[in-house]
Amino acid sequence: MKRAITLAHEISKSWEHNHYIQNFWKEIMDAQPNAIIALDRNDMDMFQGNDNEVVGIESCVPANAPNRLSTLMEQIKQDANFDAAVSQLILCLFVPSEKPLMMEEMVAVNEWMSSFSNDDVCIKWGIATEDNSKFVRAIVLYQI
Repeated sequence: MKRAITLAHEISKSWEHNHYIQNFWKEIMDAQPNAIIALDRNDMDMFQGNDNEVVGIESCVPANAPNRLSTLMEQIKQDANFDAAVSQLILCLFVPSEKPLMMEEMVAVNEWMSSFSNDDVCIKWGIATEDNSKFVRAIVLYQI
């Protein structure tokens, strides 16, 4: 009987994980009308075409915080297990339309993406605006 409970728990956990990841996909796709740099259905299809495990995280920082993207990239590094072999990665930044990103802030994002030493890592990224938001958010989906 214990095996049946364990199996049911694994199935439930798997469903919850898939639901969580699907909500991230939906949020990224729903943001595309407000995209500055768009992620499209082809990017998503390419990412979902593999059988690797997909991990998703969301991090945010106050929009008026100093060094907000540097702080956000540090949070992502702490929240995710990038020690594992990442094969594909999608990063979507959500920024308040009232507090847009400045070019010099993107250095932190570039440095973070450059930190992946494996040249075979496929990285897709986008930026979308959000009205009435007080945060800069990032959704990161990656395959290991």
